[in-house]
Amino acid sequence: MIILGVDPGSTSGWSAVLTHPDRVEFLEAGTISCGTGALGQRVRHLHEEMQKVLDMVQPDVVAIEQLHVRIVNPKTALVLAQLRGGLIQAIAEYGLNEVDVIPSEWKLAVAGNGNAKKSEVRDVIVHELGADIKGLRMDAADATGIALWMYLTMQQQGRLEAA
Repeated sequence: MIILGVDPGSTSGWSAVLTHPDRVEFLEAGTISCGTGALGQRVRHLHEEMQKVLDMVQPDVVAIEQLHVRIVNPKTALVLAQLRGGLIQAIAEYGLNEVDVIPSEWKLAVAGNGNAKKSEVRDVIVHELGADIKGLRMDAADATGIALWMYLTMQQQGRLEAA
């Protein structure tokens, strides 16, 4: 089973992992940018780029981070929510329902600290997956953490044996 993790934003990270009942294997990761211009154009661009990622990776499950509650600027929160909506629309058009996860939940499960910094998450992923992600943007590292959280959650629920 392939799990795609997504860290939404103006630069959105994505990461694919292949699951096995007793381990998870890093496949690939990257980032997609919303580009510039009017908000509608940026949402459309992010949506189209996510469609390309979905077609390339062909995931069975997609986990996506929810917006941070601590965003102080309401305008920023609204823009990020709309960008995230473009990603979710692409996932729905692909035929999957997204699994939402709050940042502190996946960071606690993966890094042992719900407030882990991006660099801490990256270091844990390098250690746990043996993945050479040091050259990736932090958004892609976070997306890998989200995918790893989904794997751990499915493993805990006994959903991998049937996959």
